[in-house]
Amino acid sequence: MRYGPLSRRESYLHLMVLRAGLPELSLNFDVYHPTTGAWIAMVDGAHPEFRTAIEYESLLHLDPAKFRRDIRKQQELAAIGWETHRLTSDDVDPQLRTPASRAAVARIRATLLARGWHPPRE
Repeated sequence: MRYGPLSRRESYLHLMVLRAGLPELSLNFDVYHPTTGAWIAMVDGAHPEFRTAIEYESLLHLDPAKFRRDIRKQQELAAIGWETHRLTSDDVDPQLRTPASRAAVARIRATLLARGWHPPRE
């Protein structure tokens, strides 16, 4: 079963990734420890085969407790070989009109390429 994004901005993030020619995200993806099978975290979007997560950070993440949980989540993901891209509203434009959105896509693309992704040939 495929679940959709949990927010409008996460929808925009999903569209931005697709329009940039990157692989489709697995949305609201649960990450498990590769050895123990213990649940680590749910990420907004993932390319699990490349151990890459994309998180949309709204102003809700400025709450001190949420902020600390976000840092801990990123550290736990890094400990099992995942790279996390944390994006804000400045970074997310589904039309890729802004320099920040194009830079975010370039960073994600670079991570995917470094982790073995091969773009489809045109």
